[in-house]
Order: sequence, then C-alpha cells, then structure tokens
Amino acid sequence: MDEIEIVGPLGTLRFSCFTEDSPVFTSFEGAQEPLDHAPQPEHVHYPIVCSIAEDILKWKESGSLEQPQTSATGAAAARTNAVLDAVLGSYYAGRSIEPPYWLRPGGAHAK
Repeated sequence: MDEIEIVGPLGTLRFSCFTEDSPVFTSFEGAQEPLDHAPQPEHVHYPIVCSIAEDILKWKESGSLEQPQTSATGAAAARTNAVLDAVLGSYYAGRSIEPPYWLRPGGAHAK
C-alpha cells in the first residue's frame, strides 16, 4: 500500500494516494482521528485534460487565449518541480544522475 506521512508540530497525517482510505491524523499523545475526504474521481486526469482541450479549441478558433481555463501552465509545472526537488533533495543527495536512468543498463530503453 502506498502511504504518505506528514509530520507537523501537533502530530502526523497519513494518507494514501491510490486507495479510498480516509486520511488519519495522529496526535503525539496517540489519539487518532480519521478525516473526511472527497472520493477519488474515476478518471483522475479527466478534469485537467478537458480544460486543456477547451483552451486549445478556443485558441484555435480565436487565435488568442486571454483567460485560460487550465492551471496546467509552464509556470505551474516549474513550481511543482521546485517543490518535488525540495521534498526529495535529501533522499537523492549525493547520488549521481549521470547517465540518465533510461540510458543505464537495464533502464527503460536499454538496448
């Protein structure tokens, strides 16, 4: 099972990305509290794919896109990448990234 744990000043929050299990807050005193959560959509990427498709169609029709419907921008991707780098920085510290994994023996595209 996948599980994400966030430790804060009052306790820990544990939740799964791929199951319907409720998030659980556990205080440092040991008290556990299940939290309400929204159900996962059947197709998690459907809303953003629709908004990107709508923006492309609007741009194609008008030649401009003054108010995009999607939050999927290059700036948003750069912010997400910065957060992932910060979160995973200590995990990958000191590890070589050369060559990229897909060029390593046994990698996704190894020959």
